[in-house]
Amino acid sequence: MKTILVTGAAGFIGQAVCQDLLKNYKIIAFDRSPLAEPEKNYIPIKGDIADKDTLESICTIHSPDVVVHCAGIAHQNIFKPLDKEVYENINSTATKHLAEIASGINSEVQFIFLSSVSVYGEEG
Repeated sequence: MKTILVTGAAGFIGQAVCQDLLKNYKIIAFDRSPLAEPEKNYIPIKGDIADKDTLESICTIHSPDVVVHCAGIAHQNIFKPLDKEVYENINSTATKHLAEIASGINSEVQFIFLSSVSVYGEEG
């Protein structure tokens, strides 16, 4: 059975991906706030996508065949002003690190990036 790492697993897109793929694959659901309890083919892991050590640990332990990367910060944040450095770190640097780490552990890994248009920021 293939193992699929889904980042942003508690988000709108991530939840849908996990539910659909769970039927046929082992899912490693990574999010800062995982939604479900562990099951046979579903392992929720709480953590920060910007933490390279955590990403390396997850990829080393689970050696995913596929990474479905849905984690990101949207430009619209109603709770607090958006910190540009944090935004760049999550949406760009962490994505790069995840791809490098996953491919370094499994050179055959497939990397799928899914996102809403809102992560691209506002014009002007």
